[in-house]
Amino acid sequence: MLVFLLVLSSGGILHIVFGAILSPLFYLLLCVLYVKYNHGFHRDLLIRLGISQLIVGAFMALNWIIVPFYNDLWFYVKLYLRITSVNIFLMYLLNEKEDIQRHLFGVMKFISWHAVINFVLAPLFILIAYRYENEINVNTLLFIFNYESLITFGPLELFRNQSFFWEPGILQIYLNILFYLSVFVFDSKFYRWLSALLIISTFSTTGFIILVLQILFFYWKYLFHGKSVWGRLVLLLLIPVIFILAYENVMLKTKGDGVASFDMRTYDLLNAVNLIRIFPMTGIGMDMNVYKEIQSAYLSSDLPDFTVNVFDMIGERGNTNSTIMLFASTGLILGGIYYVTLLKQHVFTKKKVVVFLIILLGNMSEPLLLGNFFLLFVCSTFYGPKFFENKNESLVYYQ
Repeated sequence: MLVFLLVLSSGGILHIVFGAILSPLFYLLLCVLYVKYNHGFHRDLLIRLGISQLIVGAFMALNWIIVPFYNDLWFYVKLYLRITSVNIFLMYLLNEKEDIQRHLFGVMKFISWHAVINFVLAPLFILIAYRYENEINVNTLLFIFNYESLITFGPLELFRNQSFFWEPGILQIYLNILFYLSVFVFDSKFYRWLSALLIISTFSTTGFIILVLQILFFYWKYLFHGKSVWGRLVLLLLIPVIFILAYENVMLKTKGDGVASFDMRTYDLLNAVNLIRIFPMTGIGMDMNVYKEIQSAYLSSDLPDFTVNVFDMIGERGNTNSTIMLFASTGLILGGIYYVTLLKQHVFTKKKVVVFLIILLGNMSEPLLLGNFFLLFVCSTFYGPKFFENKNESLVYYQ
């Protein structure tokens, strides 16, 4: 339940609409777990928790002090509290020797079956869905089945699959993680194929690219040395099909109905890069309201001619490219440290580069890099791999 809430807090529509309820529920359930099931704490875990909190607090304080613009201190406090809650939850899982990978695999499988229902029954659900326009714009059925983006596929008009999330690009991140777990960790052929098909149902160009990279990474030797001729044939045919879908998707976004979205993503990328160029060491701070206020004053002179008026992109929009925006917010040094810790995470122990690429590329078009789910990976770096391999039986408990 807590792992699912952690995922929903990073891109879920339910969290956007009911965050005032779901966030306290997460903390309440966390407290219940500690009171009901905890039999004491490993000394080494407590020490590492304290050290990680001090390091994170020091880096955040340094960023707040050195940035050239005033950032709301409360924003930093809220972010620090979120990191603390994720860190404590991670410590609980490690203290109880829970299999974190299996927990995440279970949640991703649940999301995949929800995505199947969301996509297959879209023609029915859209008839009884209602329009919600507040923090986000979406056609929704109880905020559980969600539809917004239409795509033309031959003679058909299909709703891109977004499941619980506010857009398909978020769903594809979790589906690519399911594909990773199915291929590299649990060797589940069924969920390997199901996740690949569901990624295609999102019609996310980024999702297609990540999927192809994973296929090539895992099946490279199999393609040339595998014993099954049919298996190799299917794989060789699947990759060009995905590339064709990706190409059609890019054409739609650059020349078709999705051109406005493409322009905004391009603007977010170029503007973030320009801010890095101007403030390479300090960044502008992590308060997104600062970005909203100053971006017009630091517009790049090299912006291309957009079909959408550039000033219509500014307003209340934050930057959706959190992969690059992290450097614009924290500076190159602190941003680099964040990415090093992300690369060295211990939640997934196999093929860490693949996990890094899924998160890195996935957040090139999503503002989720500092979401609770992704903070779980960063926090895991402060704990040694022995905790994730259940080799901590000899550690001392404190009641």
